Amino acid sequence: MAEKIFFGNVKEMTNEYGTMYSIGISKDDLNKLVFNDKGWANVSLKKSSKGNWYMEIYNPQNQSNNESSNIQEEDEELPF
Repeated sequence: MAEKIFFGNVKEMTNEYGTMYSIGISKDDLNKLVFNDKGWANVSLKKSSKGNWYMEIYNPQNQSNNESSNIQEEDEELPF
């Protein structure tokens, strides 16, 4: 199994306006990003089994061929 690359930290907060997420990113985290040939880096926001939020860097070298092709198709449909 491929090594997971964790990125930044995420805190879930609730106030009178609803739920918000605070995301912190360090300079070291920025150096971990893997950019594709179009200049984009992808980070996945995930929820752990304990209910805590975390981010993981998407690296196509760490994914199966099926997952990699799904991400590429989604990128092509973006309006920007």
